Amino acid sequence: MFPGYTPKNPQQAPTAALEEAKATQATFYRGSTKDINVLQSRFSQQSVNIANDPSDIEQRLQAVVVMKRLRIEEFFKDFDKLRKGKVTVPQFKGVLSMMNYYMTEEEFEALSNKYATSDNMFNYAQFCHNINSAFT
Repeated sequence: MFPGYTPKNPQQAPTAALEEAKATQATFYRGSTKDINVLQSRFSQQSVNIANDPSDIEQRLQAVVVMKRLRIEEFFKDFDKLRKGKVTVPQFKGVLSMMNYYMTEEEFEALSNKYATSDNMFNYAQFCHNINSAFT
């Protein structure tokens, strides 16, 4: 029942569970481990750089928005007086700062390039729609 459990009183031990535990212990290190190079397999693997992946940045933002229960449109409405759905890139950086969400310059550039409009503005309407999709 519980592999590796040895009762103090052997008369109380179920024989099937005891024999199963012994069989597991006997076969655990049966193969040779001399060909395994732990240091090479652990430290020679290439690191994965996900810093410039906008979808990963959005997933992390979605997690923060859900966890803090933020309504991110409200942050943008202060900057967009005409309600066009666009703000400047520095204003977008200010919104992230107001949300207490900080990212690296590479992450910020990747995200601002993804939602850039033809007139060098940031399309926050589409951004908010994608971030709020975490709630549905």
